[in-house]
Amino acid sequence: MSKLENDINDYVNRIYPEDIIEQSILKDMIFSFVNYGGSKRKRALFEIVKKTDWLDNEKAYNTIKRNVKNLINSEIYHFLRFRISIDSSNNKFLSQLSTNGIIQKQDIIELSDLAHIPVSETIVFIDDVIGTGETIKTCINNYNIRNKCIVIFHSAGQKAINNLQKMDNLILMMNNTVLLETYLTKIDDEYQINLLEDICKRCKKSKYQFGFNESGLMATYEGLCPNNTVSLLWFPDFNKPYEGLIPIFSRKHQMEALHRLRYSIFMDLDVLRSTYLSCSKFINSPNINFIELKVLLALRLHTFDATRIINLTGIDTEDGLISLLQSLKSRELLFVSNNEVDFTDEVYNYIHEIVKDYVRRKSTLQSSML
Repeated sequence: MSKLENDINDYVNRIYPEDIIEQSILKDMIFSFVNYGGSKRKRALFEIVKKTDWLDNEKAYNTIKRNVKNLINSEIYHFLRFRISIDSSNNKFLSQLSTNGIIQKQDIIELSDLAHIPVSETIVFIDDVIGTGETIKTCINNYNIRNKCIVIFHSAGQKAINNLQKMDNLILMMNNTVLLETYLTKIDDEYQINLLEDICKRCKKSKYQFGFNESGLMATYEGLCPNNTVSLLWFPDFNKPYEGLIPIFSRKHQMEALHRLRYSIFMDLDVLRSTYLSCSKFINSPNINFIELKVLLALRLHTFDATRIINLTGIDTEDGLISLLQSLKSRELLFVSNNEVDFTDEVYNYIHEIVKDYVRRKSTLQSSML
């Protein structure tokens, strides 16, 4: 194994120290990303990955939740849905805060509601990351907001903080927030900077070349990047000579890596079965049969379509799948919370050991055939 491969393995193990599935996916993504050019370029691309800020979604939510709770109760607050996309982090956090009872659903307002809000009441902007602050600034100016405004966020670039602090009647709540540096301050190697800039200039959407509004950030929330991040890390389309580059944190790339892992496991049932028989000898292993293991593995690998689960696991019918899932739920091996499937610690740890042992056996088998 080369030094680069060893370094990638060490990096992945630090990011996901206890999750073999996420390790496998991230490792696949990194190898696909850096495998573009000679050894010098490969090493440079990996060093760029290492310098990327890897941010945690749960920590982001907890920071935002804590700052929302710290708002003064004597004021009237309106939490503005200022981003149009339903998938935006702004919408996601507002939904979480409302679901968890931190804010009231009626306190969430749309842009169209702003004209009816008394100027004495406070408008709250919530987001995970703020690159330059221009989106919030433009919103305030375009909608002629004269109210006091509060911005609650998890991370921000210095450019954003400087920009927003100049505005009247605007307060930044910065308790436990993360200050993000641009690539120009994070990278001190001239070759790496030149490579990053050369690739980013070939991004097919000029407004995202160095991040939206040229934020220049290098940030990812568990493998997904805000558009303030330099395009090299996430944008899917580049012009020549980088048209074959596979950005490490593109959503498409992430799904392809997951699909490859899923395909590898389910297409080699002999190795999976021997892994199952071996791990079933553990004292704390749950009492499940091989078909149930395959269903649990499919769910753990983010397979939620019934037809796909049936095809992967060999179950005869959808009714058979429903019956099996009901059995797993009644035995408290899995449960559904907020419309999401989750596992008991016992099952989660068991699947972790299954995949880890499968990877070891697969690697040993491949080595013996060389």
